[in-house]
Formats: sequence, C-alpha cells, structure tokens
Amino acid sequence: MNILDTIFSYYDQLLAPIPVYYQALISLAILLFLAWNVYSFIKSGHWLFLAILIATLPGTWPATKKIGLIIWYLLKGLLIRIQGL
Repeated sequence: MNILDTIFSYYDQLLAPIPVYYQALISLAILLFLAWNVYSFIKSGHWLFLAILIATLPGTWPATKKIGLIIWYLLKGLLIRIQGL
C-alpha cells in the first residue's frame, strides 16, 4: 500500500498548517462524501452488475479484493485523522 502512504503523506503535508480541529472536520467531510458515493452506487442498482461480473469471472475476484483493501485503508486512514477532535 505504498501508494496510499504517499497519498496520505501529501494529504498530511497539505493540511499541516490548518488547525487540528479543522483537519478533523475536513477528514469527516471526505469520509461522508465517500459514504454518500457508496450509497448512491448501491441505490442506482449498478452493484448488481458488479456482483454478476465478480461471480461469473473468477479473475475479477483478486482485483475486487485489492480494491476493497484500498477502500478499507483509505477509510481507516481518514478515521485516524478524525480522532484528532
């Protein structure tokens, strides 16, 4: 996950001059935005197409796992930054 480390490094450098309280609010806003996007994706019905794709093509499972891990680490990193409140 070197890419996520690099992204969070840039993110931390960008937010370093901002007070900690506002950093946590910015992280919370990004987290809520990601949650809203997931909700919109599920609501639109596109998840059914992805479920069928993953079930019928075995080669998509490792990619799905990797994408899931990236999203999990992204959420985990944002939650750690929110704890600054």
